Parts: sequence; structure tokens; C-alpha cells
Amino acid sequence: MLGILGLTVCLLICPPAVIAAMVLFGAGFGAGRNSTQTLMYQRAPAGATGTVSAMWNVAYDAGWASAAPVSGVSPRTAATRSRSASPQH
Repeated sequence: MLGILGLTVCLLICPPAVIAAMVLFGAGFGAGRNSTQTLMYQRAPAGATGTVSAMWNVAYDAGWASAAPVSGVSPRTAATRSRSASPQH
């Protein structure tokens, strides 16, 4: 329900370019997710679907878990460096 509310608000106030970017990002993210999991299923031996599913989910969750601190630290580090590099008056 919250997603529908957010989408409605965005459709009312967001520029079309933002909406197009959201659609493209979502489509690419979904295609990447599905294609990697399908590829793993195709390469696994018969009867290993449970193992493939578990491995894929662990890798997916580990990717998100490792990206979260990096995406939080990077902007802060960049902001700190830009402040220290700017000339003092």
C-alpha cells in the first residue's frame, strides 16, 4: 500500500525523466536478478535446485549487505575531502 502511495505522489510531482529513470532502473534490476538466477539453475546438476536457491539468496543478500556501508561511507568521505580541499578564507 505504501508503494502505491509513493508512486502516486511521484506521478503527481516528479518530472517525467525521474519516472523514466525509475522504470529503466527497475526493469534492469529485475532482468539482472532473474537472468542470474536462471543461469545458476541451468548450470547446476539435476536435483540441486534447493542448493542453487540458497546460494543465490546468500550471494544476493551479501551483495546488498556489503554495498550498504560502502554507499553510506562514500558520499561522506567525498564531502569531507571536498571541504578539506577547499581554500579557507
